[in-house]
Amino acid sequence: MSNKISRWIRLIGIATTIPLLGTILQGRGYANTVAENSLARPLLVRIAIGKTTSAVTTLIGESHRQGHQVTTIAQNTTQPVINYLVSALQKYNKQDYRGALADYDLAISINPNYAKAYSYRGFVKAGQLQDYRGGLADLNRAIQLDPKLADAYMNRGQLKEQALHDVRGGLADYNLAIKLNPKFAIAYANRGILKHDILRDKSNKSSGIADLQQAVGLFQQQGDTENYQVVVEKLKKWQQTDNNNPDL
Repeated sequence: MSNKISRWIRLIGIATTIPLLGTILQGRGYANTVAENSLARPLLVRIAIGKTTSAVTTLIGESHRQGHQVTTIAQNTTQPVINYLVSALQKYNKQDYRGALADYDLAISINPNYAKAYSYRGFVKAGQLQDYRGGLADLNRAIQLDPKLADAYMNRGQLKEQALHDVRGGLADYNLAIKLNPKFAIAYANRGILKHDILRDKSNKSSGIADLQQAVGLFQQQGDTENYQVVVEKLKKWQQTDNNNPDL
């Protein structure tokens, strides 16, 4: 797997073209080598559906095949909201991001207090449409409505780090995502790369390696073989680079 794929999408399952980090942040003070040498960094969408209708069952199966991690929507969520979330994911997987955004708008118009819908919409705005302010507003709203929504912190952390050049803010959000979900493999991977490749001092490099090792173990436990292989290769490259350049 190429290490030059977008860091705005999940590592597997979604075929799309998004600007590389080096393109997004060109001229903002980050070394291009960060984009060239880093693991792809996903803004992770976890579609959460807990109904047993045939459409939803089909969606869950498709989500697993395409690499999504599926959690559960609250059982009191109304059927129209679920229908729009199903439709949004289907459009997203077809790269119809404007259509997915419209479906999330409709879901939110029905239930304006549904935190996950804001989180999903914020993902689409920031990750696919490069509407960083709009994405940040949605992720902030999701966290306001549900302060324990780990995915929203992880996605906001990535938005802060990669598009808003707020590295410390991104790190703080990764920390919160991991605190809320200690088995959040991608959050460990993101945090580890930030520490090792951006903060770069000796203690952060060591801590970044530890985070990526944790991600390796979690990906393996969770049966995520493709992401497992990517982080293993990343660790090997770090080991080679750090051994050859101990003072960097």
